[in-house]
Amino acid sequence: MRGLNALFTGAGYWVQSATDGRSGLQEIQKKRPDLVLCDINMPSMNGFELQKQLNTVLGIQTLPFIFLTARSSLEDELAGIRNGAMDYIAKPFNPELLLARVQSALHRSEILDNALDANDSQAAVRIQNLTYQLKSLEEVSNKINTDISPDDLLMQAVEIFSGYFHPMRIEFWGMDERSKKFMFKSGFHFQYSGNSPRTLGISQPLAVDPEWTSQEFMNIWTTPVTSEYSQKIMTRVYNSRHDGMIDPAYIQAFLGQISMILFKKDVLNQIKNLQELNERSLENALAGLNAVQELRDNETNNHSVRVADWTIRMFEKLGLVEPELSAIRRGAHFHDIGKIGIPDHILRKNGPLTDDERLIMQKHPLYGYDLLSKFDFLKSALNIPLYHHEQWDGGGYPYGLKGEDIPLEARIFAVVDVWDSLTHERAYRPAIAPKGVIEYIKKEAGSQLQPELVNLFLQLLNECKEGLK
Repeated sequence: MRGLNALFTGAGYWVQSATDGRSGLQEIQKKRPDLVLCDINMPSMNGFELQKQLNTVLGIQTLPFIFLTARSSLEDELAGIRNGAMDYIAKPFNPELLLARVQSALHRSEILDNALDANDSQAAVRIQNLTYQLKSLEEVSNKINTDISPDDLLMQAVEIFSGYFHPMRIEFWGMDERSKKFMFKSGFHFQYSGNSPRTLGISQPLAVDPEWTSQEFMNIWTTPVTSEYSQKIMTRVYNSRHDGMIDPAYIQAFLGQISMILFKKDVLNQIKNLQELNERSLENALAGLNAVQELRDNETNNHSVRVADWTIRMFEKLGLVEPELSAIRRGAHFHDIGKIGIPDHILRKNGPLTDDERLIMQKHPLYGYDLLSKFDFLKSALNIPLYHHEQWDGGGYPYGLKGEDIPLEARIFAVVDVWDSLTHERAYRPAIAPKGVIEYIKKEAGSQLQPELVNLFLQLLNECKEGLK
């Protein structure tokens, strides 16, 4: 309790404290506070009983009441809120957040008191509207600093807005910095089932949308709001079913939040574009390195491009689509980049390798893995470079994996690699005719290659006539 007293007195509040529920009730009767902060578990009278006494016996229904308690079950929270508590805060709590929520409760209470003092027939409606507006702004504000994507956040914000104003359509317009004219930024169309909207995104304003131009709509242009996150932003609301005027202060705050969301979206898009540019630069550098490697290895021109293309065709036949195909294409393209670490006298040797030389050559998948794994954007593409020399019967390298223990990408690539290597000329041998390579692949089904994938590849060859030329 001392810590709470110090927190609030340090923030400039006068604090009246009690050690149990009954003495707390007596203190409140002596001098009514602006707000009650109360635990649930207390001696002589628990928090729920104190709340009931204030609501019914004393008739102080408008006194702001906040539970601050270690009891964090949903049932307890619902019980407190339903009995009139303005807020329910579970321990442990963040001191700054607690102060902010107390300030918000006092502000709402002040609005409530002012409205009640006005003593007019519309006071209750006005109170309800102001309460909704404040809570909706708080809800959106709490989400802005989370990991929710800007698109999802924007939709959640307009759904909160639509739950109150019930528009048929809402559009957000921002000022273009060059032309100094307002341009359409984003928009939504709402279809209601009761008070719950079904929200649909729209890509263009009503004025140029052929589905809407033939219809008549009542619309409201809001006053442009200047924000530190963009030049200016305003909204256009169509066919609002809200009875009263749209509160300018609420709209200004709401548009400020929308501006922040759109700004966050622009920043994330810029970061994404920079990341993609960086990845392309790195990939181009690796591609150049790979081309140099192919020349060292006496590979025919474009071997990596061809095997990547055939591997993608195989996966498309299996029903795979982007973005997974991009990782497979990269893995196939850089499958032998590890040979950059193999000495020339082994890599370019025309005759058979010795046992020691073969062991060195068989390290190139590990070299490739070590190089490519240093780049985050290539980590999903490592299965082919690391495992493409594993064999279906377990006779491959570097790990001697067998059957389906070998990743599917590497099993498919192995078939494609054999085909392309044998059907193209090397410095140490001529190209083999497609029919001869087909016979060889059939013979290797079940030993070096997976039989089902051999059949799939031969089926693909029949469909792609250029493969048989």
